[in-house]
Amino acid sequence: MKNSTKIIKNSTNLLKTEYIFLFFILCLTLINYLFCYLYVSPNYSPHLIDNENNYILKNISFGFGQIIEDLTNGNSPSLNWFGFELQSSRRLFLPYFLMITNDYVTSNFYLIHLIKNLMFGTLLFLTIKKFNQKYNNFFLTLCLFITFYIPHNTLTNLGTENEEGILNYLMIILFFVLISNLNFKSVIISIILVIIFLLKGSMFFMTLLLPFLYFFLEKNVKLKYLPIIAVILINFFWGINSFQKNGFFAFGAKGSSMNAINISLVTHKYFNTTYPEIKPDIHLGRVTEIVKDNKINNEKDLVDILIKKSIIYIIENPKEYFIGVLKKIYVLNFSPFKDAQTPKDSEKYLDNMYKGKLELNEKINNPIRLSNIPNKIIFNVSLILLLISLINFKKNSKYLNKLNLYYLSTLAFYLAPYMFAWIYPRHATSFYMIAHFYIMLYLIEKKIFSFNKIFLKTN
Repeated sequence: MKNSTKIIKNSTNLLKTEYIFLFFILCLTLINYLFCYLYVSPNYSPHLIDNENNYILKNISFGFGQIIEDLTNGNSPSLNWFGFELQSSRRLFLPYFLMITNDYVTSNFYLIHLIKNLMFGTLLFLTIKKFNQKYNNFFLTLCLFITFYIPHNTLTNLGTENEEGILNYLMIILFFVLISNLNFKSVIISIILVIIFLLKGSMFFMTLLLPFLYFFLEKNVKLKYLPIIAVILINFFWGINSFQKNGFFAFGAKGSSMNAINISLVTHKYFNTTYPEIKPDIHLGRVTEIVKDNKINNEKDLVDILIKKSIIYIIENPKEYFIGVLKKIYVLNFSPFKDAQTPKDSEKYLDNMYKGKLELNEKINNPIRLSNIPNKIIFNVSLILLLISLINFKKNSKYLNKLNLYYLSTLAFYLAPYMFAWIYPRHATSFYMIAHFYIMLYLIEKKIFSFNKIFLKTN
């Protein structure tokens, strides 16, 4: 063990930061090209590019294409759904980022992805390198490898069709900054939280609560109140913007109409029958029925009525809802399958289900996703170590206790909205990666397997 540690230490001395960065950028460029080539292949998403490889932004899924088209045409960004405009449906950081890059830098599909990944990849590199000067370049190299070695995580990191393509970078950066001794730490955290808030509506819970935890945990950090002020201001800005457009102050769970729609998709008796094998989107017809039955014709009433009905269902059916939560935990921690599949004939599938004839439905092809296996093993190991460490709280170093509290709190705040609605592995990829980092830091701090000698600088 001593000889292997010495060999690793000697090789670490040869790892110059500049060389690591150049190699990282080269690798990121190569996998970005491979990702883009496969993503727009004929059997996947060829509709996203034209004959000259220009990114057709209006064809982006999850409603972002429609929002970008509105912005491009000088209109107020919204989703036309259920016969009226939803102007607080999606947060706008991703649409603006893609639109500005497309309009002012390049419209090439490959280059837009490369710009996004090099930008956030560089920020990730600098954060890991600078967050604590006691860790060496071997630690940096392994962290970068961890971020991209699992295929499903890499595919999620590199993409631009959903928020996780940016959110994953930001969550990892946030984690390292929280446990760092960086100058201007409070300023950096404030910026990250504001961007995360503007990126994804379900992150309202984490961005609102984390600044208060940060304020109480940090004793000697300058401007530790700044994240609280920043988050309050961005919530106020978003709420006022929604009030001017829709007549209601969008805040918290009501800060996005997608939050209301998503919770409505899980609060009915058929959710546990189809989840996690089938996408909850299959139940959108039920939301349409609620809109028609209640004569909803504006976003405010949609949000109010859907959330009210969901709360009533949860109160009246606690057992069914709790079973749904257990299924979400299973998906997060154990399920090896791809899940989130779509029946070949959704209408027929639902019709048979409503008639109590599930046996007539086709068998859903739901193969195992190999990437899920290492993700979930590492994630569960991190939870076990966290539990052990929390039990031994008084015996831990201050650094380890801070690491534990930030890991536990960000994990809980991040996952809470998904436990209310639904979760799939894509939503949790940031914490599957962060779990790796937590385990590394834990083993180094506890000096297990001589990790402290391998990953810490020599005096």
